[in-house]
Amino acid sequence: MTDTNIERINWVRSLPFVIAHVAAVVGVVMVGISPWLVALAAGSYALRMWAITAGYHRYFSHRSFKTSRAFQFILALVGSLAAQKGALWWAANHRDHHRHSDQEEDIHSPTLKGFFWSHVGWILSNKHHEVDYRKVKDLGRYPELVWLDRHYLVAPLTAAGLVWAFFGGAVFVWVALVATVALWHGTFTINSLCHVFGRRRFETTDTSKNSLILALITLGEGWHNNHHYYPGSTRQGFYWWEVDLSYYSLVVLSWLGIVWDLNKVPERVLEKGRRGLAPSWPRRWAEPGRLATAGWRTREAVISLWPHATARFFRPVLALAALLAAGRLAAEPPAFKIYVQEPGVYRVSWEDLHAAGLPEEPTESRLLALENRGEPAPILVVDGDDGRFGPGDHVDFIGEHLQGVRSFYNDETPLNVYRLTTGNPGVQMRVPDQPAKLRGRVARDAFRVERHLEHDQLMVRFAVPRDQPLPETWYWAKLTQLEKDSFTTEIDLGDRDPKSKQPTSLRLELRGWSVPQRKTKGAPADHRVEVFWNDVLVGSGEWNRQDAHVIEIPRLPKKSLRPGPNTLRLVVPVRIAEGESDPLVDVALLNWIELAYPRQKQLDRAQARFEVSAHAAQRSA
Repeated sequence: MTDTNIERINWVRSLPFVIAHVAAVVGVVMVGISPWLVALAAGSYALRMWAITAGYHRYFSHRSFKTSRAFQFILALVGSLAAQKGALWWAANHRDHHRHSDQEEDIHSPTLKGFFWSHVGWILSNKHHEVDYRKVKDLGRYPELVWLDRHYLVAPLTAAGLVWAFFGGAVFVWVALVATVALWHGTFTINSLCHVFGRRRFETTDTSKNSLILALITLGEGWHNNHHYYPGSTRQGFYWWEVDLSYYSLVVLSWLGIVWDLNKVPERVLEKGRRGLAPSWPRRWAEPGRLATAGWRTREAVISLWPHATARFFRPVLALAALLAAGRLAAEPPAFKIYVQEPGVYRVSWEDLHAAGLPEEPTESRLLALENRGEPAPILVVDGDDGRFGPGDHVDFIGEHLQGVRSFYNDETPLNVYRLTTGNPGVQMRVPDQPAKLRGRVARDAFRVERHLEHDQLMVRFAVPRDQPLPETWYWAKLTQLEKDSFTTEIDLGDRDPKSKQPTSLRLELRGWSVPQRKTKGAPADHRVEVFWNDVLVGSGEWNRQDAHVIEIPRLPKKSLRPGPNTLRLVVPVRIAEGESDPLVDVALLNWIELAYPRQKQLDRAQARFEVSAHAAQRSA
């Protein structure tokens, strides 16, 4: 199937979706409208919307609170009544959205793919029909959730049939048809409208916005900009005036002990949001980024928020306020935003910052400070030891990206943003615990990268008691003594710093698969794996049964390390137990590889992007 075909809507599979809309309209015409029917539909809508927002979204997608296995199943079951497929399908796609929000890989970006696709088209397409269980491995270990996900039509069709059988056609039309169609579009508006209309409080790299109207319709999901800035929070209405009915209900359930450990919004995030708020009425006026232009453009942006008649009345007040705000920002020292997409050690030169708006006069090095997500981040200022940051000087820092396995839990933006200020002596920098090695603000050998390599290519099921969840089922490779080279892969160390004294370390997690039929006293271990780095034996590990085992090699021999590609080879040696003639049957599974090494300093224009903040632009003008 070509990429073009999988992007197309599958109209055959979408036929029930279309029929439901037509049947809802025809049904209302036939059975009429009455207050009690509308009330029943509203109740059906609210219950299932709550299961989507509190269950599918905040629990299954973001794991923002904890609950029992029984109530977890109830959340998935009631959520499936919304006819939005299973919890695992929903969570897998939503986690993908947060990883790539408003980027090319985003599954439903209205800014890139249009309103219809982001609202409903992606759901009806071939491309997103199947579930990628690798993205929800934390949920896939529960067989009851997997069953519900694979048979996602059983619950809604059964419920609809029972409503028809016990309450008749009129209730069926309103509760099963009208409420479901309304529920669909209520949920879909978050993907489409909340990236187009509304207000922005937090600076994110996507187009997410807050909307009170959509928050009321979706029981709190309308505070979408809040959510994209800090997805790990159970609460999406961060402040008391931001109505979040789903959160209120979860608080009540926590009082009853049904759910617990609700993730809170950190105070630093709340404070940052407060700084982004303007006095009462024109809340968007002080939105971050609104004042990042010349004064007349700022006034125009403020005034355009109001109807023409209102603007004429408030124009003098708003114009004066904007000029005062621009003047206040112009008096502040420059600050710069640095966008990081890939992990690495970045070098930012004075010339880079000067091109982005840093004044020509040298800055005191002690005033340079770096922040990431509201917290101080370590930097190394190289200024020739004169205490002045000027031409020829540079700043080094460790930049981390926000993609990865845990990015959907607690990341504030899919693109990591660092803020470099040049005049804030109140910010105290954190440094390593080795002051003897310090030069500038961090030790030169502190620039160390840790890489986690994991590929889910092999599904294996272990036998466990029925009352226990399934263990990890996805592995990278199977290792056996029947193959001379059970596993070989290349790892590129082209960015490793060969001059550093820091070691290059290696860790591997494996798990036993084979179990001997009989075990005699003094018999060798069930499993043995030998590790070769560029054909040099650097370590090995032995263990028993189907347990997990980690092989740790704290320091790879320097002579075995090469610039560029390096070969890692794992071997299960042939072993014969004493008194036996046949080799031991030894099968193990490779789960992941972790490598840590000192990294060379770099700055790739494709990886980092600079933006000067409002006051730097004003000052350099």
